[in-house]
Amino acid sequence: VPDIPILGLTQAGGRLGLDGSGTPAAGVFSGMLKAIAHEWESSFVRIVDTQSEALSEAGALTVLAQAFQGDVLECGVVSEARIVSEAQSINPDKSPDIGPDDTLIITGGARGVTAVVARAIAQRFGCRLALLGRTTVDGIGDLDSLDITAEKERLKSDLSKEHERVTPAMVRDALKPYLRAVAVRDTLRGIAELGSEVAYYACDVTDRDSVLEVVGRIRSRFGAIQGVIHGAGVEFSRKLSEKTLDEVALTLATKVTG
Repeated sequence: VPDIPILGLTQAGGRLGLDGSGTPAAGVFSGMLKAIAHEWESSFVRIVDTQSEALSEAGALTVLAQAFQGDVLECGVVSEARIVSEAQSINPDKSPDIGPDDTLIITGGARGVTAVVARAIAQRFGCRLALLGRTTVDGIGDLDSLDITAEKERLKSDLSKEHERVTPAMVRDALKPYLRAVAVRDTLRGIAELGSEVAYYACDVTDRDSVLEVVGRIRSRFGAIQGVIHGAGVEFSRKLSEKTLDEVALTLATKVTG
């Protein structure tokens, strides 16, 4: 744990990017520092958002004063005024105007936490859902009749023909595509059972051409698209200090350029 304060300076307009100004890079930088503050609980981390890249001596002193004021992790400075974001409760009864004739695209919506969100949307609004994900089901066979236990035994047998010793890790790695495909299948079944029309498209959201092609197919099938929920993400469950540059780049690319 570093024994010196960590002060991050961003230029997202002084209002933490909440007014639409700034760039994704500012969010990436502040997000990284927030992760450090979370992982190193005894460290002192502060983030100050400003209006300008070039700070005068007085401006720099203002930033320092704001950084060390109170225990707020992140704040902004606009004309020496302190800007702090606060969570506000919302009215759960005020629902968006979405119905069965509307179509939403949900990236990452076939597996993980975003799949839970997709099911909740289907249950509440009954709208059509187009789910995008990196999981490909090509070559898996008939998903409806796929038996994971039988598939696991088949893979162990195939691996034993190529290797003298088959380890549990080798079997797990070989089985991963099938487990992902089953997760996609179960999500689609669950949403369909709720009464929503749903379709899945294998797509890399960081590939612009691939996304445009899939969006064209969605429009051909469902018509106009009323909204997009960008839930796609790549997770490497390790502390920041243990991640490789390639892992960090892939994580950022999925969220920022996706």
